[in-house]
Amino acid sequence: MTDSVFLTRVVLHQYKSIAGCDVRLGPLTYLLGPNGSGKSNFVDAQGCTDCRGAWRGNGPTYPVAASPRLVDPDSYTDVQKTIRVHRDRFLNKDEDFLKYLRLASAKAENSGWILILLDADDDCPAELGPGIVNRACNLVPHCRIAVVLPKREYEAWFLASADSLDGKRGFVLNGHVVPDPETPRNPKGWLSRHMLNGTYREVTDQPAFSAEIDLEQVRHHSRSFRKLCSEWIKRAENPS
Repeated sequence: MTDSVFLTRVVLHQYKSIAGCDVRLGPLTYLLGPNGSGKSNFVDAQGCTDCRGAWRGNGPTYPVAASPRLVDPDSYTDVQKTIRVHRDRFLNKDEDFLKYLRLASAKAENSGWILILLDADDDCPAELGPGIVNRACNLVPHCRIAVVLPKREYEAWFLASADSLDGKRGFVLNGHVVPDPETPRNPKGWLSRHMLNGTYREVTDQPAFSAEIDLEQVRHHSRSFRKLCSEWIKRAENPS
């Protein structure tokens, strides 16, 4: 058995939204602050905000549901680094599906669970999701599996909280009405039309917007995000 490492101090300088901080840590440390104050970024700097055994296809990801505002603040979820996959290869190639599922299972170990987060694209989440769950459970029956498919694209969650992003990273609404977040075929295109430079860049803007969105707004406006919250809470309340 290897010895555990206990951090006693975290010093950050110009990390994401944190200009600088010097924090002493005890055996139990609470992070308190309003939305957008940098709590998740502080934890992310220590390499522990990705969902345990989780993966997301096609682009960078940010584990928005890991916030204690959405889960019981008295519970703790030990989280591992996200496994990124190409959506179509993962779903359509059996060898890729098995490879990444086994990798996630190894990360989750005996007490963990696997969250699969993929864009629904043109598929119906209500039809595709259960199929992925059944397929995965047949391969790793000892693991608990959750599948969440944002309607159309992950960026639909940004539309669900567009008001909280207004004025950030060149995104401006200028009084335009935000469409139903789960209706547009191309949320990335809608975001691009409201960027001052005319381009939404998935690699850089996606994680930055994920760190800025108002999670309560997203939950209120997006059914697929509420699915993510319910799956997370269900497993946090029933860890075994």
